[in-house]
Amino acid sequence: MRLCALYLMHKTPEARGDAVGKFHLSNGATLHQINWAADLSKKGLQQSGGLMVNYLYELDKVEEQHEAFSQKKVSFSRAVDKLV
Repeated sequence: MRLCALYLMHKTPEARGDAVGKFHLSNGATLHQINWAADLSKKGLQQSGGLMVNYLYELDKVEEQHEAFSQKKVSFSRAVDKLV
């Protein structure tokens, strides 16, 4: 979980080839939560080791976080930060 958090916090979705992450973060969402064993299907295990991410849209922060993302900064929650 710690390695996943570090990876997601410091590598942009474009660099990861992550279209879903790019969509949410570029629209001002926060990387809110990382879920262990959330997708144990064959595809889920191959693509993400069974991990899944939740994004949160806080309307009062969307514009600011969108701007941060345009500067290649990923917005993340305290819960994700605590994993590191």
